[in-house]
Amino acid sequence: MFLLIFTDLYAIERLNIIAILYHCLCLYLFLGPIVYVANRIGGNFKMPSLNGLKIYNFIIIFFSIGTYIANTSKVIEILKMDDLSLARNMYNYGVLYEDQSSSFIDYLGAYGSAMSYFALFLFFYYLVNQPEKKRLILTMLLASFTDAITSLTMVGRGGIIRWGLMFLFFYFIFKKDIDPILIKKIKRYLVVLSSPFIIIFLLITFSRFSGREYPIYIYIIDYIGQSYLYFSYIFNDFFFSTFGGRMNFPVFFDGEGVSRVLSDEVLVDYNLNTFATFIGSFYKDVGFAGTLIIAFIFWLFFQILFKYNTKRNSFFKANVMIIFSQMIINGIFYFQYTSTTKMKVFMVMLCLALFVQLSFPKKKKAEFEQTF
Repeated sequence: MFLLIFTDLYAIERLNIIAILYHCLCLYLFLGPIVYVANRIGGNFKMPSLNGLKIYNFIIIFFSIGTYIANTSKVIEILKMDDLSLARNMYNYGVLYEDQSSSFIDYLGAYGSAMSYFALFLFFYYLVNQPEKKRLILTMLLASFTDAITSLTMVGRGGIIRWGLMFLFFYFIFKKDIDPILIKKIKRYLVVLSSPFIIIFLLITFSRFSGREYPIYIYIIDYIGQSYLYFSYIFNDFFFSTFGGRMNFPVFFDGEGVSRVLSDEVLVDYNLNTFATFIGSFYKDVGFAGTLIIAFIFWLFFQILFKYNTKRNSFFKANVMIIFSQMIINGIFYFQYTSTTKMKVFMVMLCLALFVQLSFPKKKKAEFEQTF
């Protein structure tokens, strides 16, 4: 409402009450199960044995190291530039880095980035269940920054925002089990470790939004709230399926995908490369009926898997929760998991979780020896 009243960035006549209600319904179907898992289940998952967790931990740490090796020099190179807005444009045109080819370490880095929030979940798990494992806890915290670091190589802020949202999500899941003394220590460590990311976030924000018609704070508000306005814009133009899933789920399709510049694919009188939440991303892809069907299937899937399944929540279910929670929570702007690499990593992590769960079941007696 603030943007509609105090700016002329949006046309109020484009708002559609049916679109707003539809958007809210789909958000409920997606967010409801995630909120249920967070409130009712929390971090109460049956983990595999120590040997199983060692394998799982090693894979995450190995690929996370690859991310740091592949991307640290790129981030330093970007921070040396005076104009970060120009750096962003250079990245979009593919001229930011002299060497555009991908090496083996770049592939490792891409996989490590996709494992970021599995590491963040483990950070909280070990913090609650084995707080004496300080080195492992710190390692998982550092591994959780891989998504943010990869985002910075694109001169983007998205990874920092995603990390913050997922940190809050896991924090509220585990909060009741965390020792109050540890909470104070977490805050101190976070101030130190997150300060560079916050500073970079502010630098990119001011660089991107300065010198425009309105003050910077207007564009920050716009950045946060435009998703819910733009959904009304696209509601009628994409009512029927446009791409049939190729835009958001290319991993399931052979052949050429959809252009990142949607105006190359669809002709409308407004900018299509804008935020409309992950619901809007689905809507532009599969239309009214397709998005509603996906939302209902997701809601039903979580009801069956978590609410009506009487067995204790397994390690495999924990991984399902990690994957879907990041897709939805980080979809506040748009669906950010169209990458076939990320989808393949998620599938591998589910298979890995199932493997260690079945091959290394935890003994009845609690194990508190060295984990890594």
